[in-house]
Amino acid sequence: MEILRHSRISVTMEIYTHGDGESRENAIRMVNKLFE
Repeated sequence: MEILRHSRISVTMEIYTHGDGESRENAIRMVNKLFE
């Protein structure tokens, strides 16, 4: 929320908790690559 400069956590959650399973898996893979 702070990094993205959203005024409320509900805004962040609304944007980033939607999506299908495949999209979520792809996002997780991308984040994991940052830590490799």
